[in-house]
Parts: sequence; structure tokens; C-alpha cells
Amino acid sequence: MTTEMGGAFPGPTTNAFDPGRTPGGSSSGSAAAIGACMVPAAIGTQVGGSLIWPASYCGNCAVKPAMLVSMSAP
Repeated sequence: MTTEMGGAFPGPTTNAFDPGRTPGGSSSGSAAAIGACMVPAAIGTQVGGSLIWPASYCGNCAVKPAMLVSMSAP
């Protein structure tokens, strides 16, 4: 379960393929839920590797869109 959805005390999250392995970082609940076929997709945020690492640990893929930069004149 992710911290955002779990409140102040999220429950433990396990890897969908091997409970002895970590599901990853802060988006691990979403990655584990997708890996276990509980949900078809999830939305997460990433500053470091908190989206792509859990996805790869749980057999998923993650898409991190590039930031849109406006080139308009001031």
C-alpha cells in the first residue's frame, strides 16, 4: 500500500513474485498491485527513482513523461 493511500501508517508491501524480495521504493504498493494483477495500471510520481525502480522490481514497466518546457516569449 502506498503512503498516500495508506494514511499515516501504511501496511507492509511485498513483491508480487517473491515475498522475500523488496517491491521497491515509495511507489511499491502500486507496482506490487500491478504485478499481482490487482489493478491494470496506476499513477505515481517520481523525483529520483521512486517510480521506475519499483516497477522494474515487480515485473512492470513505468513511463515517466518529460517535463513540458514552454518556449514562449515573455
